[in-house]
Amino acid sequence: MQDFEAVIQTTYLGAWDADVTPERMVFIAPCDCRIVGVKLADSTAKTGDDTNYGIYELRKKLATGLGTAVVATLSTLLTVDLVAHVAKTIPLSGTIANLNIPAGTAVTFLGTEAGAATSGDLVKAALAIAWVPGYSSV
Repeated sequence: MQDFEAVIQTTYLGAWDADVTPERMVFIAPCDCRIVGVKLADSTAKTGDDTNYGIYELRKKLATGLGTAVVATLSTLLTVDLVAHVAKTIPLSGTIANLNIPAGTAVTFLGTEAGAATSGDLVKAALAIAWVPGYSSV
């Protein structure tokens, strides 16, 4: 397999109310590709907590919209903090097939919350997705 430098696509999410904002498309694969990194940044800080925290996921939409596969997940549970204006890496799925995105396939972002009504909200957020063209079964 040939090595490629990652392409980074940044998507502005804006204000995100995790109670009411639906899942939103953030990436459409221009070719068969593999997601190799995801980062989230917001204009305000979020301190990790054991009862009031946000959960952020990227999901690959499967063929004909029949389900999803989780690409990456971040939870601000316990000691996981978001620092204002600093990109936080969202850990990728350990399942390689979830990272392989066929051409034309959509990837969505979903933020949810546990606890207080604002625990998963974002103020002025941006998402950076790093991908490389092509993929293999390994």
